[in-house]
Amino acid sequence: MKPLKWVIILLSFLAILESVLGVVTPLVYKVIVNNITNIVSGALTKDAGIRNMIYVTILLLLIFAVTTISYILKSYYGPKLEVQTQRLIRERIFNHLTELSVDFYEKERVGSLMSKFNRGISRGSSLMSQIVNWLASQLLTGIFSMVMIFVIDWQAGLIVLGCTFIYLFNTSRLVKKVNPLHKAINKKYDSISGQIFEVASGIHTVKSFAQEDNETLSFVKRNSSWVDMSLERAKKRAVYVLGRHTIIDFAGVVIMVMAGFKALNGQITPGDIVLYVTYIRYIIWPLSNLTWLYDDGQEAMRSIEDIFEFLETKPSVQDTKNAENIGKVSGNIEFSNVGFSYREQTKVLDKISFIAKPGESIALVGPSGTGKSTIAKLLIRFYDATEGKILIDGKDIRNITQKSLRKNIGVVQQEAMLFNQSIKKNIGYGTPSAKIKDIERAAKAANIHDFIMGLPEGYNTLVGERGIKLSGGEKQRVAIARALLKNPPILILDEATSHLDSKSEQLVQEAIWRLIEGRTTVIIAHRLATVMKADKIIVIQKGKIIEEDTHEELVAAGGLYEELFKIQSGAMLSED
Repeated sequence: MKPLKWVIILLSFLAILESVLGVVTPLVYKVIVNNITNIVSGALTKDAGIRNMIYVTILLLLIFAVTTISYILKSYYGPKLEVQTQRLIRERIFNHLTELSVDFYEKERVGSLMSKFNRGISRGSSLMSQIVNWLASQLLTGIFSMVMIFVIDWQAGLIVLGCTFIYLFNTSRLVKKVNPLHKAINKKYDSISGQIFEVASGIHTVKSFAQEDNETLSFVKRNSSWVDMSLERAKKRAVYVLGRHTIIDFAGVVIMVMAGFKALNGQITPGDIVLYVTYIRYIIWPLSNLTWLYDDGQEAMRSIEDIFEFLETKPSVQDTKNAENIGKVSGNIEFSNVGFSYREQTKVLDKISFIAKPGESIALVGPSGTGKSTIAKLLIRFYDATEGKILIDGKDIRNITQKSLRKNIGVVQQEAMLFNQSIKKNIGYGTPSAKIKDIERAAKAANIHDFIMGLPEGYNTLVGERGIKLSGGEKQRVAIARALLKNPPILILDEATSHLDSKSEQLVQEAIWRLIEGRTTVIIAHRLATVMKADKIIVIQKGKIIEEDTHEELVAAGGLYEELFKIQSGAMLSED
């Protein structure tokens, strides 16, 4: 909130000003009533009374003018505080989202996160605006009015004060009753939002397996549970609201009866009755609003705490204090006795050691689940090795800033991630300053230029959510063009040709070998046809390196690689 301190100070000043004017106004009304009463009773001449009325009218006009100006300022700066608060919180959240490590997103449901963020941003900014914009002025008005009642009649003041304490005690009991429900309701709502996001993202799978009815049934159950909890909360609130209003109404009746008897006995003036009525109302309104806001604020705080908890989450992978900006590297990679575990006692990699010289291509092969992709994640520092070290140009990557490390690495994954933007922007994503001629050159090298030019809008064609408008092979070639344009010295190809038809695979393979040329490349693949040209093939089984050599030597050695090669060769022959 620091950037908005002057807005907060202005609104706080307006709150004090409104409170003071609010307390002064009934005093002016008292003067008017007593003035009229004195004229009627003959205690004051008509001319003197009219003169007094003129002075009082001028004073009232001044009060109304200042109040109107204050209201206009609040009408602008109040919403400004709210929307600027939302902007600041959103920016803080987004910045933290980009700083968190990959493992955070592998554990959290994106739909639930979005629900928490939207609820916290909306309720948090609204709560802040309400506190600063109008609750502060009402509370001050209520406190000033309480003081004025004590000044006018200490007995009435004690009654109001006593009822206020009972009222607040009743409110605190309500909060204790409904607080657990706030958290449960929020959690249920997050699960609802999470399901909506997941079904929308995976609608092809839902429809392919004809699970529309089951998903709907599951959603209805969650939604009904949320309704039941919300109604339970409303029921508890209703009971306590009845008690609170009874307390306040009782205090108002007692005080008005007291004021009536005192006026009849000549102890107070008719104008004093106006003060009683107005100041009691000035106390009741803030109390009622305070209770509503306190209850509603507790609900908002549950949402805000979710954001606090998120912002306090530390990235599992962090730059050290003396991390070096490495600049452009030559591409020498060394894994030295690297071990890694996602969870305790579950070792994924064990004493992995190999060297890739600048411009050399290294292929990682082996059965599924042996840790091949984990090696790629460690190289790009999505995770840190739990044992050993990884060196680039002789420097431990833990002593290199993550950004400078990743600027030297290009990645083409099995599922190419494209953003819902134009093809031009997707190819230029890693190189924002690239010119269109550079983008086209990369697209030609990736065998995708002719396809793009055949589209009605060419390079300005939108690819849809996650590239849904493109086929698998087309997405892969756009991803390869993106990597080519980035021109990194180190390249990671993680199953880049999986699940492609023969024609698409041929186009992608041609593009890949253009991309590999002159770069240190780590190729991860199940299909051995992809890796046969690699300078060195490393065979991994159960997290350990069991073979390491060229394709020809490994086939001749008669180990696991030769077995895998025979199986895949047989499958290819059967297909032929």
